[in-house]
Amino acid sequence: MALVDNYRVAGDADDTASFTRALAANGLVELGGKTYTISGTIALTSNKRLTGQGSGVSIIRMAQQSLPAITIAAGANAVQIDNLAVTRPINAPGLANGDGIQCLGASEGVSLTSVELSHHFRCFVGRNTNGGTLKSVGASQCNSHGFELSHNPNLVPNVPLQWSLTDCGSGFASGNGFYVHSETYTGAAGTYGNVSLGTYTNLTTFANAGNGLRVEGNARVAVHSVRLFGGFFGEDGQDGVYVDGGPNGSAQDQGARGTNHIIAPNFVELAGLGYSGPYNDPSTGTLVQKTNAVGRFLTLTASQSGVGVKVSHCINAIIRPAVVNGATWDGIFTHNVRGVSVQNVQVSNNGLNVSGGRRNGIYLYQCERQQVTGCRVFGQERGLAWTNNDIVITGNDFRDNSSGPYAGPGATALPNSTCVGNLPSNV
Repeated sequence: MALVDNYRVAGDADDTASFTRALAANGLVELGGKTYTISGTIALTSNKRLTGQGSGVSIIRMAQQSLPAITIAAGANAVQIDNLAVTRPINAPGLANGDGIQCLGASEGVSLTSVELSHHFRCFVGRNTNGGTLKSVGASQCNSHGFELSHNPNLVPNVPLQWSLTDCGSGFASGNGFYVHSETYTGAAGTYGNVSLGTYTNLTTFANAGNGLRVEGNARVAVHSVRLFGGFFGEDGQDGVYVDGGPNGSAQDQGARGTNHIIAPNFVELAGLGYSGPYNDPSTGTLVQKTNAVGRFLTLTASQSGVGVKVSHCINAIIRPAVVNGATWDGIFTHNVRGVSVQNVQVSNNGLNVSGGRRNGIYLYQCERQQVTGCRVFGQERGLAWTNNDIVITGNDFRDNSSGPYAGPGATALPNSTCVGNLPSNV
């Protein structure tokens, strides 16, 4: 183990060269309990570990706005960063490319634990991996997304995007809290790229201007195996959770659609509202009102269109949050999904934006092989709406919605004899 302070040389303008020297000579480099100022990027290669005394004690502060603070080289293996914070001056936050930590791609065994990232362009950027882990990593006050996981589908062989995230959070990002997506596929016409994902457990988002979590493929890349468990998604400016298997094809096109998602957050609240309360401004130490982003006002406008959980263009999706409450539009909305099952969720008081938009508890639009089971849905304009009678509705309570419990194709009744055990009872 080497202490980075021991590699400081008289005449160094800041701590950049100290990190460079320490990492060149050692695999394990330790930070002391202080703030280190850098003006150049700290570059990590294989078999390196950067460790501090704690995220509130060991701090790396990047002075340049357009450089990443830390990079992990493409193809690097066994890289660890833990127990430290990486930040920038509040009055000089990260601009384009001024990210906190960039993992440049096709790396294995990258691990971040107990790391706090703030005031960057994007706090963490990860690319293709067969196994990367983020645990207890926090992102705040970013100029773009809190976390961005980006997949290159053109690598040969294809490397997935198997980042596993546990107890990670993003707040007050100007983009999405977590943004997971694929780049353009350049293979032969009629062929498709694919990306499979890791597991996301106990994520927290709060007051991000975009979506809390946004996962999407594209016209030629299918996103498979979104596995989201637990966590809280609250007061984000757009959808709380948005999963799109690829926006330009039909659900019946197996080649272009992602498959087999389970979306089971604990609590999704006030999607589309955006944060409207006070927060502590660390530059002044006072409580201020955050009003510098669309959607962060108590008075709703027609453009505020957040859905609690939105799932589109995929095959086989289980949607099983515990509570979805207070979205500006629908609580749960699915579009063009073949095989969708909404299970055991309380959906309440959604459709807050009465000036425009949809106001359903659950809305299944142009879907097939649908199931809604064991749900308690109340406080919306309509409890459940669907557009295709290929649906089974069992054991739900849709009472106490202002315009009625159901809205199917040309009817306000349950559609078939397999729909049983619901309140109100079958009509």
